[in-house]
Amino acid sequence: MSLSKTTTTAPSGSWTSLTNVTRPVTALSPSGPQAVTASTSASKSTWRKRRNGPDFTRSDPGWHLHLFVTTRWPPRRFGRDLRTTLAGQNLTVAQSVPQPSEGIQVAITLAPGDPAPEFELPDQDGNVHRSSEYRGRTVVLYFYPRDDTPGRTAQACSFRDAHDEIAAEGAVVLGISGDDAHSHRNFRDNHALPFPLLVDEDAQVAKAYGAWGEKVFYGRRFLGLTRSTFVIGPDGSLLKVWKRARPKEHGPAVLRALRSLK
Repeated sequence: MSLSKTTTTAPSGSWTSLTNVTRPVTALSPSGPQAVTASTSASKSTWRKRRNGPDFTRSDPGWHLHLFVTTRWPPRRFGRDLRTTLAGQNLTVAQSVPQPSEGIQVAITLAPGDPAPEFELPDQDGNVHRSSEYRGRTVVLYFYPRDDTPGRTAQACSFRDAHDEIAAEGAVVLGISGDDAHSHRNFRDNHALPFPLLVDEDAQVAKAYGAWGEKVFYGRRFLGLTRSTFVIGPDGSLLKVWKRARPKEHGPAVLRALRSLK
């Protein structure tokens, strides 16, 4: 893990380098999950610990965590509070975001012409889908973060509405997210989705396709599945890749791409 030179190790080090931190910093804790959000006011400091949240990613030999610190308190008071709260923790902290290094998942970038990674995943009904079974057919494989959120629902419904025309082009649509089979069944039934939704709970397939990376939500940085779509040709190579898409218009956009690829 590459950290800046302004690092501090607790409890033996000095915390002076943390006194003016007003933006996210990153901590490495070999002992286990430990992240703290500092929220201060003129009268008191409030601390909240997160354990096993979406911003934690397990790696050996330790855990790479995000430590969010924001304060308006005078530096001396803030340094004492932080030292007290993390007493006994073996943390290495930097004021700058670290560069990717060993132990940190680096997103893979796939492009048209690359071989599509193999996959073998169950769908909402427990049926297993293997990439090898789709050889000789065109596959539209789209990754989305969660079932039943507004943007993802709009995207799924755009594929539903264009499904017959996509099928007429000889293509199969497969959705993938980390939700479980029960969630997928409800999502499919609620919106009459005519295509399978595959379960990738450990995100291994998403990572293989580069559909996994750092995200920012209201200033909070975390790792998660990113919305991406891949068209896989009959020979198993990638024909088209989308890393960004307008949810409501994505189904028709994929249909146009399929027609242009002929």
